[in-house]
Amino acid sequence: MQLMGMEALRAFVEGGSIAEASLRLRRSPSQVSRLLAALEDDVGYALLVKEGRRLTLTEPGRQLYERIGEMLRANDALADYLRHARRKSRTHVNVLVAQHLIDGLLVDAIAGATREEPDFGASVNARMPPNVDAWISQQHFDIALAQLPVEHPLLVTETLAETHAVAVFGPDDPRADLPGPITPRALGQGRFIGMPAGGSLFHRYLRAFGEAGYQPEAQFEVTFGFFACQLAASGCGAALSDPLAALTQLHRGARLRRFEPAVPLQYGLIYPKSRPPSAAARLLIRHLRRVVGEKLAQAEALLNAAEPGRAALSSAHRRRVGRRAAAQEDTGS
Repeated sequence: MQLMGMEALRAFVEGGSIAEASLRLRRSPSQVSRLLAALEDDVGYALLVKEGRRLTLTEPGRQLYERIGEMLRANDALADYLRHARRKSRTHVNVLVAQHLIDGLLVDAIAGATREEPDFGASVNARMPPNVDAWISQQHFDIALAQLPVEHPLLVTETLAETHAVAVFGPDDPRADLPGPITPRALGQGRFIGMPAGGSLFHRYLRAFGEAGYQPEAQFEVTFGFFACQLAASGCGAALSDPLAALTQLHRGARLRRFEPAVPLQYGLIYPKSRPPSAAARLLIRHLRRVVGEKLAQAEALLNAAEPGRAALSSAHRRRVGRRAAAQEDTGS
């Protein structure tokens, strides 16, 4: 089978039409149609069928698409490697990133790295499938950013930051004004935006709901936490989210509240075990650490502002700890 024919099939499936596939492949619609017809000749059976005015995959076509997916991803990784090798640039870094960490973290870190090193450049790949461990291991990259855990013998992981999930509401949602931390029962007092079963965040939220003995019924289900935050900020319901994704929706009026039982989250840096981070990668990592610290501090300030009593308690606790440390210092001297 010809590789371009398989690429045409993938472009058709991902784009949904011959016209969209032609844009993705930068070929004319007639060229894409010929590639698909040649692929059908190679395999010996129909891959597409016309339903009304639309072309759709036949069942054998769908099965073929699923089989060739891994090979095409490996080819993408090889193309990335060759492109990176041709650059041979010490100031360029290849980044794999989960979608919700682009606006929430990566953009500001890249901007900071560019201000410090004007020649800094990056290639960013935001495709993160469910089987992220295996997928990352097949890619050519310098740094990957994702929620931990990610475990694979070819990868090294390092914690970038630790935090907790927050409840996100629209500007007019009365639940955002409830006293104390938001609980699963509070989420159940109105529309709730949940995650589909199977994702890592879903299982973490489910554990928290199990501790509370109550699970709110989801009126909406979305795959990405970033989209859940957008819906929540737009008044469609409440969502649970990592705080970086929630902060990107402040311009829509999103309101952040502390959630209990706590849902711990870890942002991770992931590297190939075969080579240490380059100078460009280390530059970006330094700015990633700076930005994530600033963002999480901003989220904590918003959460404390929503619970003045808790903020005062935290402040008093910090003062007590400071006084004890000073007394221990005096005693030691």
